[in-house]
Amino acid sequence: MDVQQRDSDSWMLCSVHNQGTPIPADLIAHLFQPFVSGRRSQGLGIGLYLARSIVEAHNGELTVSSEGSTGTKFTLAIPMHNE
Repeated sequence: MDVQQRDSDSWMLCSVHNQGTPIPADLIAHLFQPFVSGRRSQGLGIGLYLARSIVEAHNGELTVSSEGSTGTKFTLAIPMHNE
């Protein structure tokens, strides 16, 4: 797992990347909805929904990309000066 954080003049960016099993494209479209889990475990499927809701409340965004050749990467972007 690789975690990176960097700042620009206007954004704080943080990403988490791994080379695990990719998330299927049809699931990515629904991954941030409540009660949808990308894992085959007993999770409730509300963690990513809550995370995105909090980020959006701060005028930011939380995105994901996942491909077999590049792995899965979640990226958080929050404005440095929230007005």
